[in-house]
Amino acid sequence: MRIISQNGEVDLPYECFGVEIDAINDTKIIAYAVNSDDDTIWNLAEYSTKEKAEEVMKMLREGYRNYQTTRSRDGYYFAFDYPKVFRFPPDSEV
Repeated sequence: MRIISQNGEVDLPYECFGVEIDAINDTKIIAYAVNSDDDTIWNLAEYSTKEKAEEVMKMLREGYRNYQTTRSRDGYYFAFDYPKVFRFPPDSEV
């Protein structure tokens, strides 16, 4: 599944990145590469309250729960459920 930042400038494969509420600024949602030496941190979204950031993280988990993949006999992976993309909503829509 792809995750798109609130401003549309960041597009990442969710399966390769950790996504969390920033420990320093609890209204910001960030992403970082897992299993990599890359220490880049991407800002995905910022909300007016911690509660809104927590709500959006729940929305992301729900979206991913509905997205599933499977492997065919020839070894190819494919998605068979939607959504395939999650875009962080603007603050006003949370």
